[in-house]
Amino acid sequence: IHQYIPFIKGLSLKAAFSDDWQLYEYKHWSTPYISYRLNSSGGYDEINGFESTKPSLGEGDRKWNNYTFQGYANYNNQFGKNSIAGLIVYERRWGNANVLEASRSQYDFTIPEVNMGSPDHTYQANDGYSSSYAQQGIVARASYNYNEKYLAEFAGRYDATYLYAPGRRTAFFPSLSVGWRMSKENFIQDTLHFVHDLKIRA
Repeated sequence: IHQYIPFIKGLSLKAAFSDDWQLYEYKHWSTPYISYRLNSSGGYDEINGFESTKPSLGEGDRKWNNYTFQGYANYNNQFGKNSIAGLIVYERRWGNANVLEASRSQYDFTIPEVNMGSPDHTYQANDGYSSSYAQQGIVARASYNYNEKYLAEFAGRYDATYLYAPGRRTAFFPSLSVGWRMSKENFIQDTLHFVHDLKIRA
């Protein structure tokens, strides 16, 4: 969604949302086989690369949901020789995951269902977990210039995220810059005709 605000010249708003939904279901049925290798005496040696001579099954269900929202406010206007611009962006990401898995081995019957595996717990394995996360941040920038000659800009980012250390989940990162386009000055234009665009910035 992108909307210009008619009663405030130079201001526009924008919003975006995305949903990333993933589902992974699997069912792996493994049947051991025996292979043979010709030996030097003309006979055959049996090769079995499996730990068991009976089938095994692995089955699982994995789900992920990830959401992202972004909101923008952009301003750009000029008053005579003065130009002002500003931008604020808010972003939030959150999501969750659910995983459930099981495996069975030593099947006496070739029926690939979990409940048909060996009743011995030695040949059974179950696993599963769930998790969730969230993070958000704000980016802001404000700039001013006079007649494209004197420039100033402030920018900053504020983050709140689970990726930072406990007790320090938030942080702010500011920056400031100023500039002078010397090529706009009369003493440059009158004396150094070969200089078209010269700027100093710090």
